[in-house]
Amino acid sequence: SGKPCNLADADVRGLKSLAEWRLTALCAPRAVFYGLDLTGASLQGAQLAGADLRGAILKGADLRGANLNEARLNNADMRDVNLGPLLVGENRIMPSQLTSAVLRFADLRGTNLRLADLT
Repeated sequence: SGKPCNLADADVRGLKSLAEWRLTALCAPRAVFYGLDLTGASLQGAQLAGADLRGAILKGADLRGANLNEARLNNADMRDVNLGPLLVGENRIMPSQLTSAVLRFADLRGTNLRLADLT
């Protein structure tokens, strides 16, 4: 339908894999993606504040402009993830937000963190 998917507070672990899915502008604050395969997923502008992404496989995912404030990303495979800014209009960008995100033991090799807010 072209509308963003709303998965606020949902537990989607039963899906096992969302690899390569197009989930642009996904609204999933506080959702549980624990251990889920999100390899290569398109998650530009996704609202994932407070989401549980511990152990998730995000390798090569596009998270430009995503809100991951207070998200739990412990042990996540984030190799080659794009967390750079999202161009939302002429001369207007939306940086990725990772304020208070937990990245303990996350694999960030090759990840684009240009302009990301990591405070």
